[in-house]
Amino acid sequence: TINPGNNQTITLTAAANTPAGRQNIVVQGSGGTLDQTTDFSLSVAAPSYAYLATGYTNQPPYGVVGFAVDANTGALAQVPGSPVSLPNVAIDLAVASESAGAFVFVLMPSGTGGQMQTFTLQSYSINAATGALTALQTINYPLSGGQSYLAVSPSQEFLYVAGGTCTIAYTIDPASGNLTQSSCSPQGVNAALVIPAPGNFAYAVSGTNLFSTWSVYSVDQNNGTLTLLQSFHSNGAGFLFTDPQGRALYQLTGPPDINSCGSVVIWQINPASGALTNLNASFTAPCEPFDIAFNPADTFGYVSSGVGENHPQSGIYAGTADPTTGNLTAITGSPFASGSSANAGAVEPSQGKFLMEEIQGPAGSNNEILVYAINSGTGALSQSGLQATLPSSHVYVFKMLAVSPNP
Repeated sequence: TINPGNNQTITLTAAANTPAGRQNIVVQGSGGTLDQTTDFSLSVAAPSYAYLATGYTNQPPYGVVGFAVDANTGALAQVPGSPVSLPNVAIDLAVASESAGAFVFVLMPSGTGGQMQTFTLQSYSINAATGALTALQTINYPLSGGQSYLAVSPSQEFLYVAGGTCTIAYTIDPASGNLTQSSCSPQGVNAALVIPAPGNFAYAVSGTNLFSTWSVYSVDQNNGTLTLLQSFHSNGAGFLFTDPQGRALYQLTGPPDINSCGSVVIWQINPASGALTNLNASFTAPCEPFDIAFNPADTFGYVSSGVGENHPQSGIYAGTADPTTGNLTAITGSPFASGSSANAGAVEPSQGKFLMEEIQGPAGSNNEILVYAINSGTGALSQSGLQATLPSSHVYVFKMLAVSPNP
């Protein structure tokens, strides 16, 4: 019963086991001879958020921007307090989601003007209901440290800070996000560290687009210590990624010169020994691959290639993942969004219906995130028409992090 001239608030709640989906809600109001109804759709799904860093060396403002992602529609909305201001440009990001909380970690130089003098690791907690970030812990490193890379173990138990003479492993408190140093491996990892599931081995590749050195490590499950198992050489370095199941490593190499293009090299992982086998994949090689994202079911992979706006080889290259080896087979219609300079992508992690892609905006404008719907049967992409504008035209970290924290 509502008194004339007053408002009435209706609160709707969904049980934790409510199936994900869109529900149609009808509200009816009646009084005397008046009878009115209105309806709206309600999206029910686990909360999902996406984060990336903006700003460039010597080009502030610097920050971390976060978006709430509707798992049923793909709609994006900036989370409260976004972007979170940073004192300097981020050089790497990582995210962890544990049973009691979810956290974002940002590594940045401590010197002024983006100069890499000393280094700072800043951690944030993610509000499970809103996606807002709250600053937690600040760790400063000496000038001699050389910290440049972050990695989180598949168990979400350890955060690694690599790039110096000692690779530091921190234990992440699942409730507070507090970091406690658990080991300092003497083998310095001077490249991005990748730890495929289930987390028994770690890999790093360093060098140039022509020549690279690989390092394979075993991982101590008690304290995260890395022990070097073997090193070997191959062609090209580039960016290194793994799929959710840890079947393979995906090496995205840039062009060795201005007259050629880069490649996607796929290595199958031996789960018992950690040894790598080059699959000699025939997956279509984008010209300048930056990032790869997989859907939660680990059936499709999406490679972002950004050469420049309107370049014919820019776009999103999609592949079906072999369930045993992780090898990729090009999906019909790939590349998608051809001609768009795609830099970093992430799949909505709750249901995997949408791919979010950071795209270079038109000249003189800020960069954008475009949302693509994923065909659940084929993996093909179709642009949803949804997008969000970033608060800066400069995105330093070619990485977008997506997480579904446990509420």
